[in-house]
Amino acid sequence: MVKKTMLSVTISALAAFAVSVSLLIYWRGEPWLTLAITFGTVFYHFGMRLAVGYAFNKLMKNKADVLKRWYMLRTWETKLYNILKVKSWKSKLPTYAPDFFHRKSTRGTK
Repeated sequence: MVKKTMLSVTISALAAFAVSVSLLIYWRGEPWLTLAITFGTVFYHFGMRLAVGYAFNKLMKNKADVLKRWYMLRTWETKLYNILKVKSWKSKLPTYAPDFFHRKSTRGTK
C-alpha cells in the first residue's frame, strides 16, 4: 500500500507540476508560480526518495555490511532509543517495503 501511495503521489505531483508550469507560461500569474513551486518540490522529494532507494537496491542488492563502522550502534543511540521508547512504536510506522527491513530476515530482500 505504501509503494502504491508513494508512486501515485510522485506521478500526480509531476503531472500537477507540468500543468501549473504550462499555466504559468500561458497566463503568468502568481498563483501558478506558487503551485508550480509547490508541486515541483513535492515531486522532487518523493522522486528522490524513490530514485535513491532504487539505486541502492540495484547497486548494493539491498545489502549493507552491518559490521562497518557506519552501521554500528553508538552508545548515545541506545540511550536515546530508550528515552523515546522506540520498541513500543517502531512496528507501527509505515514502511515502503516491510520485508526489506525485517531484522530477523537473513536475506533482507524478497
